[in-house]
Amino acid sequence: PPVPQGDTCVKQRSRSPTPPTPSRRESRGGRGREMRCSEEAASHHHKLRGLASAGASATPRFSAARMICSRRRTAPSRPREAASRPDRSAATSGPAAATAAAAERERKFVEQHGFECQPVQVVVTRHVLLQLAFLDVTRRRKAIRTLHALATGAGESVSKRLDGEHLFVARPPGNKTTGSDVHCVWERGSAARPFFEAAGAEAVRVWSVETSEAHLEEVMSYVEEAWGYGSLADSEAGSFPMGTNNELSHPGDQWHPVHSDEGGDVSVPYVIKWHAVSDHLSRLLLLTEELLGEACDLAQRGFHLPLLLDAHEQSLVPPPQPTCSTLLVGRSGTGKTSLALEILYRVQETNSARRAARDAALRERASGDESATAPPTPQELSAIEGGLPPHTNVLFLCKSVTLASRVKSHSEQLMLPLGEPPADSERLKLDFSAAEPELRAPLFLSSSEWLVLLDRCLPPDQRWFKSEQEEAQFKEAINGTGDGLASLLSHMELAEGDDSPTRSTGDARGGAAAAARQRRQKGNAAPEARRELLTFEMFEQLFQGHKTLRSLSVSTLYREAFSYIKGSREAMKTKEGYLSRDEYIALASKMSPLPAEMRGVAYDAFEDYLRKKRRHRLYDVCDVVFHLFTQVRQGEVRHSPLHRVIIDEVQDLTMAELALLHDAATDKDGFFVCGDTAQTITRGVGFRFTDVRLLFDGRPKPAQLITNYRTHSGILTAANALVSLLTKLFPTTLDRLNDERGHFLGPPPALLPDTTPARVSEMMLAGDELGLCEMGANQVVIVRSASAKKKLPPLLQSGLVLTVEESKGLE
Repeated sequence: PPVPQGDTCVKQRSRSPTPPTPSRRESRGGRGREMRCSEEAASHHHKLRGLASAGASATPRFSAARMICSRRRTAPSRPREAASRPDRSAATSGPAAATAAAAERERKFVEQHGFECQPVQVVVTRHVLLQLAFLDVTRRRKAIRTLHALATGAGESVSKRLDGEHLFVARPPGNKTTGSDVHCVWERGSAARPFFEAAGAEAVRVWSVETSEAHLEEVMSYVEEAWGYGSLADSEAGSFPMGTNNELSHPGDQWHPVHSDEGGDVSVPYVIKWHAVSDHLSRLLLLTEELLGEACDLAQRGFHLPLLLDAHEQSLVPPPQPTCSTLLVGRSGTGKTSLALEILYRVQETNSARRAARDAALRERASGDESATAPPTPQELSAIEGGLPPHTNVLFLCKSVTLASRVKSHSEQLMLPLGEPPADSERLKLDFSAAEPELRAPLFLSSSEWLVLLDRCLPPDQRWFKSEQEEAQFKEAINGTGDGLASLLSHMELAEGDDSPTRSTGDARGGAAAAARQRRQKGNAAPEARRELLTFEMFEQLFQGHKTLRSLSVSTLYREAFSYIKGSREAMKTKEGYLSRDEYIALASKMSPLPAEMRGVAYDAFEDYLRKKRRHRLYDVCDVVFHLFTQVRQGEVRHSPLHRVIIDEVQDLTMAELALLHDAATDKDGFFVCGDTAQTITRGVGFRFTDVRLLFDGRPKPAQLITNYRTHSGILTAANALVSLLTKLFPTTLDRLNDERGHFLGPPPALLPDTTPARVSEMMLAGDELGLCEMGANQVVIVRSASAKKKLPPLLQSGLVLTVEESKGLE
């Protein structure tokens, strides 16, 4: 499945979030069978004629993710140093002592080959991280020694040139040629090949870690090709390397980019992103079992290092103790989620170091006083923690439960090098509701999960949800789709003579509701005990044939009710949970786009909605938010302190939900809010960043990301034209931003205005320039609603079909 923006920072193909298992092949040169793993890359599924005509594919591409290791290897081998000098104490004390001695030697090795405070920053690609994971322990040590030599500035003394100016190949210092060689291909930054990510810093790029010299020419060709692609890029950010990726069904001896006019495969360009090597990586590679508490295959488990940021992105990452919240605006693909992940990583890194220092101080206390068997007193613990940075609890929140889950998975892979195993989500929720002062890991929640969790922090008799079943139904109904109910409601029908929303007869719960209505019609007026969550579909049926629809659409009524009359920050401060008629009509024109002369009509419809809601025992999300907001203001909610709140895709939340988050947070300056009003897809949400500024007393000025790492300029030009049109026609609904720019060229999207579904199927499956010959992960069909899926031709239904809500945030 798609993953948050990572090494490639572009749209991913459908594949496993963990590093893929290498494909096997028979080598022509008699080297035996080898294992390879292809580098993660993304795809845009458009033929790039400019790149193809430039002859970029004429140069053979080196094994872009050559992970070579012996098939005979079943377990990591012992380091050569340990094998040549066996520990005598281990021979007399048994296997446990030998294991401890080996671990101690690895710890000393890691300490002696540190990367912190070195004069040169060593950066690697995601491909190199995968290569290191596939090496045995002996080769890992040699690779770390080589990378350490580069970091100390001694790179050229252990290297030889591969080309005349830029590329070098390094071997471990003082190492004799053996059967377990390691060759690191690297280049230094220069005026011709600068580092736009690490501006002003002395750094070297490591392109590949090879186990023999057989493929060095291939590596060199690939690097030159990457810079060739970069020179064709349409970017103002300066020169940078780019790569290409294509899917080959049967990879042979050579891996190289294949273009449509050469072999029928679509070549996809992507921006090569870099990761800084650190001591955390060394510990993970050499002390895996000690760090994680278990032996594991790193290549299969998957891990990440933080992405290298450019100077502008670095300036947007808040300090450890922020004095003002951050508002970040950026179109899709500009790196908003990547910055959120960077914040999560830095906070967790500080928390992890704090726990380690505290545990070390407690161990020292216990060893210094053998009688100190009792736990430390609060005063002693306070003295120990006095010199440590404070612990920071973090909440990551977005509308979509799927996006929250994907960000959580990526964050956990970032934390693996720190020795932080994945936390138990349910345990974290219990700790939060039990008001534990320190949470072991961040909370990753969708907006519906957050409301349910906050409700659990209330005394049982004051909770909105009366049972776990009602909680589950609420979360399932919302589920990040915005429209809600797609998973609970099938086709909605309106019973003759009744204005209440009903389910289809095929739904068991819908049948029960119909039976209950029949009982009421027969004179049994006892109300149903169970409440129903209102959705847009229900709202639409409640107003079927309503006189208001002569002048206002259902969508407009829904937006006015749940963004302004009930969903605004001002509504949360009222006694009833919604604005009065006079308060609503008096709203400034920038707060509600509806003209003042039409607001009276909208409020008439809202009052009619309140009557229908009571009659049919309905409730809406704003009712839940208002209930919780009131309880928080009254001090009835007890939970762990929230020092940092990171909100992604904020445009899909109402101001009432944001006001609740603001009141529940401990540090009002600890918010990192990112989104884009041009991407608002949730019905009933009229969102602007200027309104969010008022929540923080107008202090934070929205920052903007304008460089798109995912999409080529052909698509961006069309997107910018649409946004410009929206801004002109609906000036109060979008925040005005600078046009985003892409890193590389590409064709405009194909528009098919007059055609049939059958013709679309024929075009998509054609073997020409536009078609991709088969359905699958190479293309996706995006439709407006779940019901539209059923209207697709059977051939398209067999492929990957997503609604707008399902695809949002997962590009």
